[in-house]
Amino acid sequence: MSSMGTVSAEPEAVVIVGASAAGTATASKLRRLGYAGRLTIIGDEVVPYDRPPLSKQFLAGQWAEDKLRLMSPDQLESLDARLLLGTRAVGLDSGRRTITDDAGRTHPFDAAVIATGVRPRMLDALSAGRPHVLRTVSDATALRARLRPGTRLAVVGGGFLGLETAATALELGVDVVVVEPSTLPLSDRLGRTASARLVDLHRSRGTDFRLGVSVAGSSRDEQGVWTLELTDHSTVTAEDVLVAAGSVPQTDWLAGSGLDISSGVRCDAMCRAAPHVWAVGDIARWWDDRHQAHIRLEHRTNAIEQADVVAKGILGVRREAYRPVPFFWTDHFDARIQLAGTYSADLTETLIEIDSARESTITLFQRDDRLAAVLGWNAPREIQKYRRQLLLEQADRSKAGV
Repeated sequence: MSSMGTVSAEPEAVVIVGASAAGTATASKLRRLGYAGRLTIIGDEVVPYDRPPLSKQFLAGQWAEDKLRLMSPDQLESLDARLLLGTRAVGLDSGRRTITDDAGRTHPFDAAVIATGVRPRMLDALSAGRPHVLRTVSDATALRARLRPGTRLAVVGGGFLGLETAATALELGVDVVVVEPSTLPLSDRLGRTASARLVDLHRSRGTDFRLGVSVAGSSRDEQGVWTLELTDHSTVTAEDVLVAAGSVPQTDWLAGSGLDISSGVRCDAMCRAAPHVWAVGDIARWWDDRHQAHIRLEHRTNAIEQADVVAKGILGVRREAYRPVPFFWTDHFDARIQLAGTYSADLTETLIEIDSARESTITLFQRDDRLAAVLGWNAPREIQKYRRQLLLEQADRSKAGV
């Protein structure tokens, strides 16, 4: 996929839409690179905050809300940006180079960055009431207030968010049932061995799994208790329901913008969606020239690394294709699982025991004796060694133009 031309090395006005990790990281990188022009950040949250702890430390009551902040007030002030927080963008005109917000204000730009992320996917089968979702501080606060010992929570979706929330709820004394269409949750992300181990861990702590089934319908009684009807004709009752069935890119506000917003914002290899317009983070579907396909990643690390490429592209510091080595982690009870690289089911799998006392292992995923990905289970130091190896190999391939 070809690039879209060049831009001025010093745009007069940059507007970033989205004030979470990807948006604030782009703003910070622009300033660190010496950008001295006008910088505007539009975000629908009142304070920029980190999302991964919402299902863990914050939901468990271990962290106060102020600990979620991505930047301190002093750090925000040092950006020397016009902060329009608690504000939504409602339109982008790529031809006129303007962004409109929900107060009717128009923001001209020489470079725009789309960082509006994703929203939870809802399910028609849960129309009997308003189930919980977990995307914002408000969502987490509302769910936390309901997690009382002896109550039951039904989690619809056995992905990372659903299982992390299940683990937190169990530790708070809540009974948890997880409904998941796959017979082996997350096997497409972690491999079958680690996925089976994760399911076993959850079951040992009390998670009730209903695997290989979906929610076909729902109802609620006068006390508000849910009954979920599953596709195998069984039922689940619970005081509360959390939908964790994936996410949808927040692109509605870009309708009529002239951008390709199918499955995210479609970008070139430098994360540029159109002349003067970039996308970053969960919403960006960029051209990966290694796989010859458009790819979108919803990982915290991706948001930060992609922001670096976008900021350099805006300023013309270095025009480079974005070729990450994906890295993410997930926490469940006393287990931290980390994966570096790109897993696929056709890779050969080698399990290495590191420390039996810590139940610490490394799993190497290889293709033709070449390392493609590595998974660490309670092995944070060891996985960093393999991650560095993957990063060095990727850098060498980039230099060689491979």
